[in-house]
Amino acid sequence: MSRALLSSYGMDFLDEDDDLLLGFVSEAAQKGRVVNGYQAKYVNRYYGTRLQNRELSDHLQIICNISANEEGTQELKSFDVHNIGSSVWKLSILNECTDEEKTYPGERKLIINKANGKEGLLVVNVMNADILPSYLPGEEVELQMIGVAVDVDYYKSRDEGDEKTPGEYKLADGFMCGTQFLYNHQVLPEGTVRDIDYSTNDWIAVRGTVKQAYLHKIMIDEENELTRYVETIIETDFGDLKISHSIDQIKEEQRDNTKPGSDFIGVIVLQGDALINKYENGIVFDYLFKDLESLEACFRQNNARFKKFIRLAIKKNSKVEKAGENLIETLVSSTKKVNHSLRVVNSSLEDLNSNIDGIMNKANKIMKSLDKSKILSFVNLGLNVADLCATVSGFMM
Repeated sequence: MSRALLSSYGMDFLDEDDDLLLGFVSEAAQKGRVVNGYQAKYVNRYYGTRLQNRELSDHLQIICNISANEEGTQELKSFDVHNIGSSVWKLSILNECTDEEKTYPGERKLIINKANGKEGLLVVNVMNADILPSYLPGEEVELQMIGVAVDVDYYKSRDEGDEKTPGEYKLADGFMCGTQFLYNHQVLPEGTVRDIDYSTNDWIAVRGTVKQAYLHKIMIDEENELTRYVETIIETDFGDLKISHSIDQIKEEQRDNTKPGSDFIGVIVLQGDALINKYENGIVFDYLFKDLESLEACFRQNNARFKKFIRLAIKKNSKVEKAGENLIETLVSSTKKVNHSLRVVNSSLEDLNSNIDGIMNKANKIMKSLDKSKILSFVNLGLNVADLCATVSGFMM
């Protein structure tokens, strides 16, 4: 994440001292939970919060992104700050806007909209991104979503929010859109030159009614405090969203408005954690089609995930391989049984045909020795025998 966003968690003191920041992230990397991605490795370190004097519960999440350097040695590449929460959105991928030259393996930024719909256009930074098999356009992903505030305003009511907001910037209630991405990528008249800061691609304009607001005190342990920040849950067109920001980001005259029912208008950065549901422990090989999706993504994206995929596929749980062997054994056994049954049927048909030939030969000999009237009688008999044989043959088939 951008180090500038540390201030949204009241942790800007880390940005003032590189040694302190390095020590903090190193401690998180040593004590966190390791999760393997296809190309990157993540260490998730959780810090607790205490609400209403209850016991500490995991809340703040430090995610360390570790991957191999050119020499093959694992090293810390970057880190993110996230929050545990219950807002899980199902989203449809439109495209990636990850800048491969400025990010590390395992970091991904997506352009998305609502799953099964065409509504909205958002840019989302994916946490623990490399555990998912593919990010091809059209695929759907489930992410645990939060917003990290760049700028916030709290108004007593929607009417006050409308009154204080210039007409061209008024947003509908529940509105969310990647307006900065659209601004940065709009087609300009020929000859027009404009300075564009593409680092703002993920700034999202949002407005919503406040449902809940908390002041979180994050603890390193039972005795030592790490930081304090505000957490607000608002209603949006995509679903409920938890937004984190520091106390200092709230304007002095608006601090009494941080309560349910007030009108929140702001600019945020969206983050979505992939480490949930069936991917809560990292890469999943339970479903073969997911492996194939990953392989397809490797070929299409032409990146180093291919080598990692092959290595992991070789080492993967033997259940899939065993299931395949059992399936092959069952098919071979079934094939043998079917072949045996066919041989028995063919043998029976051959015996039946032989018996029919014998009967017809005897009938021909008898007919030659009889007069015409008797021949006609035996012809009728022969037809009846042929009908009978045909019926028996049809039954056997």
